[in-house]
Amino acid sequence: MNTEGNWLKSFVPNWNEVNLTENSAEKVYEIALINPENIFVASTAVNVKNIDKFKEKSLLKLIVIENKKSHKFSAAIMEFAAFEANNLSLSQLRYKNYRTFSGAVNFYKINGPLANGWIYKEGKLMAKTENALNLGLTNINTGVVGKGKLMLADAGSLACGTRSVAHWRKLCVTIGEVEGWGYSGSGTTTSCRWEVYHTTEAIYCQALESVEDAFGGFEGGGSIGEGYVDCAGVPNGTAYQTDCGCIGGTTGIEKCPSRDIRNKTTDPCISKTVNEALTANKSVEGIIADIIKQFDATKNVTINIYDGYIYHRDKIGVSTGIPKAGEVSNQKQYPDGKFSADVTLGIEYHSGTSKETIISTLIHEVVHAYLKYSGDNTLSSTAQHNIISQKYITPMAAYLKTSFGISLKDAYALAWSGVSDSNVYNSKTNPDTEYVMSDGNAITAGEIGLISGAYSLSTNDPNNIGYTKGTQICK
Repeated sequence: MNTEGNWLKSFVPNWNEVNLTENSAEKVYEIALINPENIFVASTAVNVKNIDKFKEKSLLKLIVIENKKSHKFSAAIMEFAAFEANNLSLSQLRYKNYRTFSGAVNFYKINGPLANGWIYKEGKLMAKTENALNLGLTNINTGVVGKGKLMLADAGSLACGTRSVAHWRKLCVTIGEVEGWGYSGSGTTTSCRWEVYHTTEAIYCQALESVEDAFGGFEGGGSIGEGYVDCAGVPNGTAYQTDCGCIGGTTGIEKCPSRDIRNKTTDPCISKTVNEALTANKSVEGIIADIIKQFDATKNVTINIYDGYIYHRDKIGVSTGIPKAGEVSNQKQYPDGKFSADVTLGIEYHSGTSKETIISTLIHEVVHAYLKYSGDNTLSSTAQHNIISQKYITPMAAYLKTSFGISLKDAYALAWSGVSDSNVYNSKTNPDTEYVMSDGNAITAGEIGLISGAYSLSTNDPNNIGYTKGTQICK
Protein backbone atom coordinates (compact mmCIF):
# COMPACT_ATOMS: atom_id res chain seq x y z
CA MET A 1 0.00 0.00 0.00
CA ASN A 2 1.30 3.43 -0.96
CA THR A 3 1.29 5.92 1.94
CA GLU A 4 3.94 8.23 0.49
CA GLY A 5 4.96 9.38 -2.97
CA ASN A 6 2.76 10.61 -5.78
CA TRP A 7 -0.28 8.33 -5.94
CA LEU A 8 -1.74 10.65 -8.63
CA LYS A 9 0.91 9.91 -11.25
CA SER A 10 -1.29 7.58 -13.35
CA PHE A 11 -3.95 10.25 -13.99
CA VAL A 12 -3.85 12.03 -17.37
CA PRO A 13 -5.63 15.36 -18.11
CA ASN A 14 -8.38 15.11 -20.71
CA TRP A 15 -8.08 18.41 -22.58
CA ASN A 16 -11.28 17.65 -24.47
CA GLU A 17 -13.23 18.25 -21.26
CA VAL A 18 -12.48 21.64 -19.65
CA ASN A 19 -14.89 23.85 -17.76
CA LEU A 20 -14.12 27.55 -17.18
CA THR A 21 -15.67 29.74 -14.50
CA GLU A 22 -14.44 33.13 -13.38
CA ASN A 23 -15.05 35.99 -10.99
CA SER A 24 -13.51 39.42 -10.50
CA ALA A 25 -10.33 37.98 -9.00
CA GLU A 26 -9.61 34.69 -10.77
CA LYS A 27 -10.31 32.26 -13.57
CA VAL A 28 -10.89 28.64 -12.60
CA TYR A 29 -10.23 25.85 -15.10
CA GLU A 30 -11.54 22.38 -14.24
CA ILE A 31 -10.03 19.62 -16.36
CA ALA A 32 -11.38 16.06 -16.41
CA LEU A 33 -8.87 13.31 -15.63
CA ILE A 34 -8.45 10.01 -17.46
CA ASN A 35 -8.20 7.36 -14.74
CA PRO A 36 -6.57 4.20 -16.21
CA GLU A 37 -6.17 2.48 -12.82
CA ASN A 38 -9.79 3.15 -11.78
CA ILE A 39 -8.64 4.88 -8.57
CA PHE A 40 -11.42 6.07 -6.29
CA VAL A 41 -11.91 7.23 -2.71
CA ALA A 42 -14.50 5.62 -0.44
CA SER A 43 -16.23 7.32 2.50
CA THR A 44 -17.46 3.96 3.84
CA ALA A 45 -16.30 0.35 3.99
CA VAL A 46 -15.98 -1.09 0.46
CA ASN A 47 -17.62 -4.29 -0.75
CA VAL A 48 -15.61 -5.34 -3.81
CA LYS A 49 -18.56 -7.43 -5.04
CA ASN A 50 -20.43 -4.17 -5.67
CA ILE A 51 -17.47 -2.00 -6.61
CA ASP A 52 -19.28 0.16 -9.19
CA LYS A 53 -21.55 1.52 -6.47
CA PHE A 54 -18.50 2.96 -4.72
CA LYS A 55 -16.74 4.16 -7.88
CA GLU A 56 -19.80 6.25 -8.80
CA LYS A 57 -19.42 8.21 -5.55
CA SER A 58 -15.87 9.37 -6.31
CA LEU A 59 -14.53 11.85 -8.88
CA LEU A 60 -11.20 13.64 -9.31
CA LYS A 61 -10.40 16.68 -11.46
CA LEU A 62 -7.36 18.81 -12.19
CA ILE A 63 -8.10 22.39 -11.12
CA VAL A 64 -6.01 25.32 -12.38
CA ILE A 65 -6.56 28.86 -11.06
CA GLU A 66 -5.29 32.02 -12.74
CA ASN A 67 -4.93 35.15 -10.63
CA LYS A 68 -6.26 37.92 -12.88
CA LYS A 69 -4.06 40.55 -11.28
CA SER A 70 -0.72 38.72 -11.19
CA HIS A 71 -1.48 36.28 -14.05
CA LYS A 72 0.15 33.53 -11.99
CA PHE A 73 -1.16 29.98 -12.10
CA SER A 74 -1.58 27.40 -9.38
CA ALA A 75 -2.87 23.86 -9.61
CA ALA A 76 -4.24 21.07 -7.46
CA ILE A 77 -6.33 17.92 -7.72
CA MET A 78 -9.93 18.36 -6.54
CA GLU A 79 -11.65 15.23 -5.28
CA PHE A 80 -15.33 14.59 -4.55
CA ALA A 81 -16.18 11.75 -2.14
CA ALA A 82 -19.95 11.45 -1.88
CA PHE A 83 -21.83 10.10 1.10
CA GLU A 84 -24.49 7.42 0.77
CA ALA A 85 -27.30 9.98 0.90
CA ASN A 86 -25.93 12.08 -1.97
CA ASN A 87 -28.04 11.94 -5.16
CA LEU A 88 -26.27 14.50 -7.35
CA SER A 89 -24.24 13.71 -10.45
CA LEU A 90 -20.65 14.48 -9.43
CA SER A 91 -19.75 15.62 -12.95
CA GLN A 92 -22.14 18.56 -12.51
CA LEU A 93 -20.36 19.95 -9.43
CA ARG A 94 -17.98 22.90 -9.77
CA TYR A 95 -15.30 24.48 -7.59
CA LYS A 96 -17.00 26.32 -4.70
CA ASN A 97 -20.41 25.59 -6.23
CA TYR A 98 -21.36 22.26 -4.68
CA ARG A 99 -25.15 22.72 -4.78
CA THR A 100 -26.83 20.23 -2.39
CA PHE A 101 -23.81 17.92 -2.29
CA SER A 102 -23.30 15.72 0.78
CA GLY A 103 -19.74 14.48 1.11
CA ALA A 104 -16.10 15.54 1.23
CA VAL A 105 -14.29 17.86 -1.18
CA ASN A 106 -10.54 17.27 -0.84
CA PHE A 107 -7.67 19.15 -2.46
CA TYR A 108 -4.32 17.48 -3.13
CA LYS A 109 -1.01 18.98 -4.13
CA ILE A 110 0.14 18.00 -7.60
CA ASN A 111 2.78 15.69 -6.09
CA GLY A 112 0.20 13.78 -4.05
CA PRO A 113 -0.17 14.98 -0.40
CA LEU A 114 -3.51 16.19 0.92
CA ALA A 115 -3.48 19.99 1.26
CA ASN A 116 -6.92 20.44 2.84
CA GLY A 117 -10.56 19.54 2.39
CA TRP A 118 -14.11 20.34 3.36
CA ILE A 119 -17.12 18.31 4.46
CA TYR A 120 -20.65 19.24 3.40
CA LYS A 121 -24.12 18.08 4.30
CA GLU A 122 -26.75 18.98 1.69
CA GLY A 123 -24.55 21.84 0.49
CA LYS A 124 -23.85 23.28 3.95
CA LEU A 125 -20.22 23.48 5.08
CA MET A 126 -19.81 21.34 8.19
CA ALA A 127 -16.12 20.58 8.77
CA LYS A 128 -12.59 21.25 7.56
CA THR A 129 -10.00 18.57 6.81
CA GLU A 130 -6.23 18.84 7.19
CA ASN A 131 -3.38 16.42 6.62
CA ALA A 132 -2.26 15.10 10.02
CA LEU A 133 1.40 15.11 8.90
CA ASN A 134 1.13 18.80 7.98
CA LEU A 135 0.13 19.43 11.59
CA GLY A 136 3.15 17.55 12.91
CA LEU A 137 1.11 14.56 14.08
CA THR A 138 3.10 11.50 13.04
CA ASN A 139 1.39 9.01 15.36
CA ILE A 140 -2.19 10.16 15.66
CA ASN A 141 -4.74 8.36 17.77
CA THR A 142 -7.64 6.90 15.82
CA GLY A 143 -9.91 8.10 18.60
CA VAL A 144 -11.14 11.67 18.79
CA VAL A 145 -10.75 14.92 20.61
CA GLY A 146 -14.05 16.24 21.84
CA LYS A 147 -17.50 14.71 22.06
CA GLY A 148 -17.01 11.14 20.93
CA LYS A 149 -16.29 9.21 17.75
CA LEU A 150 -16.22 11.28 14.58
CA MET A 151 -18.20 9.77 11.71
CA LEU A 152 -17.32 11.12 8.28
CA ALA A 153 -20.96 11.20 7.19
CA ASP A 154 -22.00 13.28 10.20
CA ALA A 155 -18.93 15.37 10.93
CA GLY A 156 -20.86 18.55 11.54
CA SER A 157 -22.20 17.35 14.89
CA LEU A 158 -18.74 17.04 16.47
CA ALA A 159 -15.75 19.23 17.25
CA CYS A 160 -12.75 17.22 16.00
CA GLY A 161 -11.66 13.72 15.11
CA THR A 162 -9.33 11.62 12.99
CA ARG A 163 -9.84 9.35 10.01
CA SER A 164 -7.90 7.56 7.29
CA VAL A 165 -8.76 8.64 3.74
CA ALA A 166 -8.44 5.45 1.67
CA HIS A 167 -8.01 5.28 -2.10
CA TRP A 168 -8.67 2.06 -3.98
CA ARG A 169 -7.44 0.97 -7.39
CA LYS A 170 -7.78 -1.96 -9.79
CA LEU A 171 -4.46 -3.82 -10.01
CA CYS A 172 -4.07 -6.11 -13.03
CA VAL A 173 -1.23 -8.54 -13.75
CA THR A 174 -0.73 -10.15 -17.18
CA ILE A 175 1.01 -13.52 -17.41
CA GLY A 176 2.44 -14.65 -20.74
CA GLU A 177 2.95 -18.00 -22.50
CA VAL A 178 -0.25 -19.65 -21.29
CA GLU A 179 -1.74 -22.50 -23.32
CA GLY A 180 -5.35 -23.55 -23.39
CA TRP A 181 -8.42 -21.37 -23.11
CA GLY A 182 -9.85 -22.89 -26.26
CA TYR A 183 -6.77 -22.58 -28.43
CA SER A 184 -3.29 -24.10 -28.76
CA GLY A 185 -0.02 -22.24 -28.58
CA SER A 186 1.11 -19.31 -26.48
CA GLY A 187 -0.88 -16.34 -25.27
CA THR A 188 -1.54 -14.25 -22.21
CA THR A 189 -4.01 -14.15 -19.38
CA THR A 190 -4.78 -11.21 -17.12
CA SER A 191 -5.75 -11.37 -13.45
CA CYS A 192 -7.17 -8.31 -11.67
CA ARG A 193 -8.06 -7.47 -8.09
CA TRP A 194 -9.08 -4.39 -6.12
CA GLU A 195 -6.75 -3.08 -3.41
CA VAL A 196 -6.32 -0.14 -1.04
CA TYR A 197 -3.67 1.79 -2.93
CA HIS A 198 -3.05 4.90 -0.84
CA THR A 199 -4.08 6.27 2.55
CA THR A 200 -3.86 9.68 4.20
CA GLU A 201 -4.30 10.25 7.91
CA ALA A 202 -6.49 13.32 8.33
CA ILE A 203 -7.90 15.53 11.06
CA TYR A 204 -11.53 16.67 10.74
CA CYS A 205 -12.71 19.69 12.75
CA GLN A 206 -16.06 21.44 12.77
CA ALA A 207 -15.91 24.48 10.48
CA LEU A 208 -16.69 27.94 11.80
CA GLU A 209 -19.17 30.01 9.80
CA SER A 210 -16.43 32.54 9.03
CA VAL A 211 -14.21 29.95 7.33
CA GLU A 212 -14.09 30.17 3.53
CA ASP A 213 -14.45 26.82 1.79
CA ALA A 214 -11.66 27.31 -0.74
CA PHE A 215 -8.31 25.68 -1.30
CA GLY A 216 -6.72 28.04 1.23
CA GLY A 217 -5.50 30.45 -1.41
CA PHE A 218 -3.76 27.55 -3.15
CA GLU A 219 -0.89 27.87 -0.69
CA GLY A 220 -0.34 24.14 -1.03
CA GLY A 221 -1.25 23.69 -4.63
CA GLY A 222 2.10 24.35 -6.15
CA SER A 223 2.97 25.95 -9.46
CA ILE A 224 2.15 24.18 -12.67
CA GLY A 225 5.86 24.14 -13.37
CA GLU A 226 8.03 23.81 -16.44
CA GLY A 227 6.42 20.61 -17.66
CA TYR A 228 3.05 22.21 -18.37
CA VAL A 229 2.13 22.91 -22.01
CA ASP A 230 -1.33 24.21 -22.95
CA CYS A 231 -3.45 22.80 -25.78
CA ALA A 232 -1.99 25.39 -28.20
CA GLY A 233 1.49 24.03 -27.54
CA VAL A 234 2.65 27.01 -25.47
CA PRO A 235 4.69 26.23 -22.30
CA ASN A 236 2.81 27.51 -19.24
CA GLY A 237 0.25 28.98 -21.64
CA THR A 238 -3.35 29.88 -20.84
CA ALA A 239 -5.18 28.21 -23.73
CA TYR A 240 -7.58 25.44 -22.74
CA GLN A 241 -9.53 22.69 -24.47
CA THR A 242 -13.31 22.87 -24.80
CA ASP A 243 -15.92 20.96 -26.79
CA CYS A 244 -15.42 23.50 -29.61
CA GLY A 245 -11.66 23.06 -29.64
CA CYS A 246 -8.66 24.86 -28.11
CA ILE A 247 -9.47 28.45 -27.15
CA GLY A 248 -7.99 31.29 -25.08
CA GLY A 249 -4.30 32.08 -24.72
CA THR A 250 -2.55 32.58 -28.05
CA THR A 251 -5.40 31.10 -30.16
CA GLY A 252 -7.20 34.44 -30.54
CA ILE A 253 -10.52 32.72 -29.76
CA GLU A 254 -12.07 33.98 -26.54
CA LYS A 255 -15.16 31.80 -26.28
CA CYS A 256 -17.08 29.00 -27.97
CA PRO A 257 -19.98 29.86 -30.24
CA SER A 258 -23.42 29.61 -28.65
CA ARG A 259 -24.54 26.01 -28.58
CA ASP A 260 -27.74 24.38 -27.44
CA ILE A 261 -26.17 20.98 -26.74
CA ARG A 262 -23.19 20.93 -24.39
CA ASN A 263 -20.74 18.07 -24.19
CA LYS A 264 -19.87 17.48 -20.53
CA THR A 265 -18.84 13.85 -20.82
CA THR A 266 -15.59 12.70 -19.19
CA ASP A 267 -14.86 9.30 -20.74
CA PRO A 268 -12.28 10.10 -23.47
CA CYS A 269 -13.84 7.83 -26.13
CA ILE A 270 -17.43 8.93 -25.51
CA SER A 271 -16.36 12.59 -25.30
CA LYS A 272 -14.52 12.37 -28.62
CA THR A 273 -17.50 10.75 -30.35
CA VAL A 274 -19.99 13.32 -29.05
CA ASN A 275 -17.67 16.22 -29.89
CA GLU A 276 -17.25 14.97 -33.46
CA ALA A 277 -21.03 14.75 -33.84
CA LEU A 278 -21.52 18.28 -32.48
CA THR A 279 -18.90 19.89 -34.71
CA ALA A 280 -19.74 18.09 -37.97
CA ASN A 281 -21.24 20.01 -40.90
CA LYS A 282 -24.60 18.35 -40.25
CA SER A 283 -24.45 18.18 -36.47
CA VAL A 284 -26.42 15.96 -34.11
CA GLU A 285 -27.62 19.18 -32.48
CA GLY A 286 -29.35 20.15 -35.71
CA ILE A 287 -31.08 16.81 -36.26
CA ILE A 288 -32.41 16.69 -32.69
CA ALA A 289 -33.81 20.20 -33.02
CA ASP A 290 -35.28 19.36 -36.44
CA ILE A 291 -37.05 16.24 -35.15
CA ILE A 292 -38.55 18.00 -32.15
CA LYS A 293 -39.74 20.86 -34.35
CA GLN A 294 -41.53 18.29 -36.51
CA PHE A 295 -43.81 17.77 -33.51
CA ASP A 296 -43.87 21.40 -32.32
CA ALA A 297 -42.34 24.15 -34.47
CA THR A 298 -42.12 26.54 -31.49
CA LYS A 299 -39.72 24.40 -29.47
CA ASN A 300 -35.97 24.80 -29.01
CA VAL A 301 -33.79 22.46 -27.00
CA THR A 302 -30.94 22.93 -24.50
CA ILE A 303 -29.23 19.68 -23.57
CA ASN A 304 -26.32 18.88 -21.23
CA ILE A 305 -24.64 15.57 -22.10
CA TYR A 306 -22.97 13.66 -19.27
CA ASP A 307 -21.71 10.11 -18.91
CA GLY A 308 -21.64 7.72 -15.99
CA TYR A 309 -22.18 4.19 -14.76
CA ILE A 310 -25.94 3.69 -15.08
CA TYR A 311 -27.97 0.52 -14.79
CA HIS A 312 -31.50 -0.70 -15.35
CA ARG A 313 -33.70 -0.90 -12.25
CA ASP A 314 -36.41 -3.33 -11.29
CA LYS A 315 -40.01 -2.40 -10.48
CA ILE A 316 -39.14 -1.21 -6.97
CA GLY A 317 -36.15 0.85 -8.09
CA VAL A 318 -33.30 -1.53 -7.20
CA SER A 319 -30.40 -1.71 -9.63
CA THR A 320 -30.26 -4.93 -11.65
CA GLY A 321 -26.58 -4.46 -12.50
CA ILE A 322 -27.43 -4.57 -16.22
CA PRO A 323 -25.68 -1.64 -17.99
CA LYS A 324 -27.97 0.98 -19.48
CA ALA A 325 -27.37 2.83 -22.76
CA GLY A 326 -28.67 6.19 -21.58
CA GLU A 327 -31.13 8.06 -19.40
CA VAL A 328 -32.58 11.54 -19.05
CA SER A 329 -33.07 13.73 -15.98
CA ASN A 330 -33.92 17.32 -15.03
CA GLN A 331 -36.44 17.85 -17.85
CA LYS A 332 -37.79 21.39 -17.89
CA GLN A 333 -40.00 23.39 -20.23
CA TYR A 334 -39.86 27.18 -20.16
CA PRO A 335 -42.50 29.77 -21.12
CA ASP A 336 -40.40 30.90 -24.10
CA GLY A 337 -40.79 27.42 -25.65
CA LYS A 338 -37.35 26.09 -24.73
CA PHE A 339 -37.07 22.48 -23.55
CA SER A 340 -34.00 21.51 -21.49
CA ALA A 341 -32.75 18.23 -20.08
CA ASP A 342 -29.64 16.36 -18.94
CA VAL A 343 -28.72 13.20 -20.85
CA THR A 344 -26.38 10.62 -19.29
CA LEU A 345 -24.72 8.10 -21.61
CA GLY A 346 -23.76 4.76 -20.02
CA ILE A 347 -19.99 4.30 -19.87
CA GLU A 348 -20.12 0.56 -19.26
CA TYR A 349 -22.79 -0.08 -21.92
CA HIS A 350 -20.90 1.86 -24.59
CA SER A 351 -17.42 0.53 -23.76
CA GLY A 352 -16.09 -0.88 -27.03
CA THR A 353 -19.32 -0.22 -28.92
CA SER A 354 -19.77 1.93 -32.04
CA LYS A 355 -20.04 5.66 -32.67
CA GLU A 356 -23.29 5.01 -34.53
CA THR A 357 -24.82 3.43 -31.39
CA ILE A 358 -23.75 6.26 -29.08
CA ILE A 359 -25.15 9.01 -31.31
CA SER A 360 -28.35 7.02 -31.91
CA THR A 361 -28.74 6.68 -28.13
CA LEU A 362 -28.24 10.42 -27.69
CA ILE A 363 -30.86 11.33 -30.29
CA HIS A 364 -33.39 8.83 -28.94
CA GLU A 365 -32.96 9.88 -25.30
CA VAL A 366 -33.54 13.57 -26.06
CA VAL A 367 -36.50 13.07 -28.42
CA HIS A 368 -38.16 10.54 -26.11
CA ALA A 369 -37.67 12.82 -23.11
CA TYR A 370 -39.34 15.68 -24.95
CA LEU A 371 -42.27 13.64 -26.24
CA LYS A 372 -42.99 12.11 -22.83
CA TYR A 373 -42.49 15.31 -20.86
CA SER A 374 -44.69 17.34 -23.21
CA GLY A 375 -47.49 14.76 -23.02
CA ASP A 376 -47.24 13.78 -26.69
CA ASN A 377 -48.75 10.28 -27.14
CA THR A 378 -47.19 9.52 -30.52
CA LEU A 379 -45.04 6.64 -29.22
CA SER A 380 -47.82 4.99 -27.23
CA SER A 381 -50.42 4.88 -30.03
CA THR A 382 -50.45 2.16 -32.68
CA ALA A 383 -52.32 4.57 -34.93
CA GLN A 384 -49.27 6.85 -35.09
CA HIS A 385 -47.13 4.55 -37.26
CA ASN A 386 -46.85 6.96 -40.20
CA ILE A 387 -46.25 9.98 -37.95
CA ILE A 388 -43.37 8.26 -36.15
CA SER A 389 -41.89 7.15 -39.46
CA GLN A 390 -42.16 10.52 -41.23
CA LYS A 391 -41.34 12.91 -38.40
CA TYR A 392 -38.86 10.86 -36.37
CA ILE A 393 -37.42 7.73 -37.99
CA THR A 394 -36.89 8.91 -41.58
CA PRO A 395 -35.01 12.17 -40.74
CA MET A 396 -32.92 10.34 -38.14
CA ALA A 397 -32.04 7.56 -40.59
CA ALA A 398 -31.06 10.12 -43.24
CA TYR A 399 -28.76 11.83 -40.74
CA LEU A 400 -27.09 8.56 -39.68
CA LYS A 401 -26.60 7.45 -43.29
CA THR A 402 -24.98 10.75 -44.28
CA SER A 403 -22.90 11.21 -41.12
CA PHE A 404 -21.45 7.70 -40.87
CA GLY A 405 -21.58 6.50 -44.48
CA ILE A 406 -23.67 3.44 -43.62
CA SER A 407 -26.37 1.80 -45.74
CA LEU A 408 -29.94 3.10 -45.65
CA LYS A 409 -31.16 -0.20 -44.18
CA ASP A 410 -28.58 -0.05 -41.36
CA ALA A 411 -29.55 3.56 -40.64
CA TYR A 412 -33.24 2.65 -40.42
CA ALA A 413 -32.40 -0.31 -38.15
CA LEU A 414 -30.60 2.00 -35.70
CA ALA A 415 -33.44 4.53 -35.86
CA TRP A 416 -36.24 2.02 -35.32
CA SER A 417 -34.38 0.09 -32.59
CA GLY A 418 -34.51 3.15 -30.36
CA VAL A 419 -38.32 3.23 -30.18
CA SER A 420 -38.68 -0.24 -28.67
CA ASP A 421 -40.81 1.32 -25.92
CA SER A 422 -43.46 2.30 -28.49
CA ASN A 423 -46.52 0.39 -29.67
CA VAL A 424 -45.30 0.55 -33.26
CA TYR A 425 -42.06 -1.40 -32.77
CA ASN A 426 -41.12 -3.40 -29.67
CA SER A 427 -39.94 -6.83 -28.50
CA LYS A 428 -43.40 -8.34 -29.12
CA THR A 429 -43.59 -7.21 -32.74
CA ASN A 430 -43.82 -10.05 -35.28
CA PRO A 431 -40.33 -10.43 -36.86
CA ASP A 432 -41.92 -10.37 -40.33
CA THR A 433 -43.56 -6.96 -39.79
CA GLU A 434 -42.35 -4.58 -42.51
CA TYR A 435 -41.46 -0.89 -42.26
CA VAL A 436 -41.17 1.08 -45.48
CA MET A 437 -37.97 3.10 -45.99
CA SER A 438 -37.52 6.35 -47.91
CA ASP A 439 -36.33 4.49 -51.03
CA GLY A 440 -39.55 2.46 -51.19
CA ASN A 441 -37.97 -0.76 -49.95
CA ALA A 442 -38.87 -2.33 -46.60
CA ILE A 443 -37.00 -3.47 -43.50
CA THR A 444 -38.50 -6.13 -41.23
CA ALA A 445 -38.67 -6.08 -37.44
CA GLY A 446 -36.36 -9.10 -37.40
CA GLU A 447 -33.76 -7.26 -39.48
CA ILE A 448 -33.98 -4.23 -37.20
CA GLY A 449 -32.97 -6.33 -34.19
CA LEU A 450 -30.16 -8.19 -35.93
CA ILE A 451 -28.59 -5.15 -37.62
CA SER A 452 -28.83 -2.72 -34.69
CA GLY A 453 -27.55 -5.42 -32.33
CA ALA A 454 -24.35 -5.77 -34.36
CA TYR A 455 -23.64 -2.05 -33.89
CA SER A 456 -24.07 -2.44 -30.11
CA LEU A 457 -21.74 -5.42 -29.69
CA SER A 458 -18.57 -4.60 -27.78
CA THR A 459 -15.33 -4.99 -29.71
CA ASN A 460 -13.63 -5.59 -26.34
CA ASP A 461 -15.11 -9.10 -26.30
CA PRO A 462 -13.10 -11.52 -28.49
CA ASN A 463 -16.25 -13.61 -28.97
CA ASN A 464 -17.72 -10.75 -31.02
CA ILE A 465 -14.93 -10.65 -33.61
CA GLY A 466 -16.45 -10.80 -37.08
CA TYR A 467 -19.95 -9.95 -35.85
CA THR A 468 -19.69 -6.25 -34.99
CA LYS A 469 -20.64 -3.29 -37.18
CA GLY A 470 -19.83 0.38 -37.19
CA THR A 471 -16.91 2.61 -36.21
CA GLN A 472 -15.29 2.00 -32.83
CA ILE A 473 -15.73 4.95 -30.51
CA CYS A 474 -11.99 5.47 -29.95
CA LYS A 475 -11.08 5.38 -33.65
